[in-house]
Amino acid sequence: MSEINKIFGIGFFKTGTVSLWRAIEYLGFTVQHGMVPQGEQIRINLANFVSPCLYGLPEADAYMDIDELRNHFDLLDREYPNSKFILTTRPLEDWLASVQAQKHKRRSPYYHAFEHQDPLLLKWHRTAHHNAVREYFADRPDDMLELKICEGEGWEKLCPFLGKPVPNISFPHENKSPTHLKASQ
Repeated sequence: MSEINKIFGIGFFKTGTVSLWRAIEYLGFTVQHGMVPQGEQIRINLANFVSPCLYGLPEADAYMDIDELRNHFDLLDREYPNSKFILTTRPLEDWLASVQAQKHKRRSPYYHAFEHQDPLLLKWHRTAHHNAVREYFADRPDDMLELKICEGEGWEKLCPFLGKPVPNISFPHENKSPTHLKASQ
């Protein structure tokens, strides 16, 4: 297996992205995670045709939960060969319910990003993204992993994908909603 260049989390918010971030860190990778400053730098880079698109961001092994990167996975693949892409996902209706619940938490970092989003538009955008990612990587299963953290997938899929041994600890589960916690107890 060739050395991994970068790891990119390309799933939508509320699909276990923070749990993935914590797991990636636990495996020894440095992670750049966030939405606002990183996303703004990437928007500037894209608008000015700056290459590579990560120019100006802090150096890291992995980049997670940055919309602008998620939406340009194909560019990242060209600019950073030998990278790994992780599409976190969860059932559509569960995801929409989690997004809707998050909309009402004004302290949430996601609040302004989708406070006026129409659920039909969210469904369309997410479905289109998933289809594009799956099609793009269809003949490259070693480069893209679809991970269903909210459905219990974790180390057993992530570690072989990244060439790491499975740790003897539970997979992190961050930001569980109270209803999800009750359902899993």
